[in-house]
Amino acid sequence: MSFTIIFSEKAKSNIEKIADYLDEEWSESVKLKFLTDISKAVKQLAIMPFMFPSSEKMEGLRRCVVNRHTVLYYRINQEIIEVINIKGTRQSPNIN
Repeated sequence: MSFTIIFSEKAKSNIEKIADYLDEEWSESVKLKFLTDISKAVKQLAIMPFMFPSSEKMEGLRRCVVNRHTVLYYRINQEIIEVINIKGTRQSPNIN
């Protein structure tokens, strides 16, 4: 069974902010790698949403480490996975 994935407005906004930051401060290839990593993580979530641990800091959410610079937080609601937030560690915490 494959779950439906939806993104909160905050998650969408943060993906865009992180991608813009990577493009400006690092390179186009780093940005594309970030977007590819997010895509792969989301595909994994759709198939196996329980494979990632519950967040210790945010009750009711699960934490998916996308790569060493990116963490994705999500919740499972029946057959829907809602991506709540995506945090990047390359930039100031205030940006996320």
